[in-house]
Amino acid sequence: MRHVSYKEIEELVASMRTITRRPICKRPSSTGDLRHRLGKRYPRVVESWRSNWPRLSSFLRYPEPIRRMIYTTNIIEGYHAQLRKATKTKRIFDGDLAVLKLIYLVQQRIANEQWANPLLNWRTIYLSIEILFKDRLTHLD
Repeated sequence: MRHVSYKEIEELVASMRTITRRPICKRPSSTGDLRHRLGKRYPRVVESWRSNWPRLSSFLRYPEPIRRMIYTTNIIEGYHAQLRKATKTKRIFDGDLAVLKLIYLVQQRIANEQWANPLLNWRTIYLSIEILFKDRLTHLD
């Protein structure tokens, strides 16, 4: 995004979104749209997209529910914000162990109060993960 004008970031994101939401993504057709729309104005963006395609496309081999779970950072950001809030109010700690105890207690409170509900569409996500990684999951029978 740093190579794109502020006014055209929205167009670039829309172009990338159409590529990442395709069910089966192949390099020539996917980067062709981006090159066609923005290649003349922003050749560095298109070249970066093309050179990093192997890493970007590894994300696209997963089904939509798993991809949505992977790139959803709101949960992680909220968790980190609560940890910062707890440690920010206390300016001086007796030592490293005191910080670890506080973070442990905050984590326990967060887990008990806010993570009691499952993730949206968790059953669908879990079934997809179970199909893809059946040899890695252990079942509690």
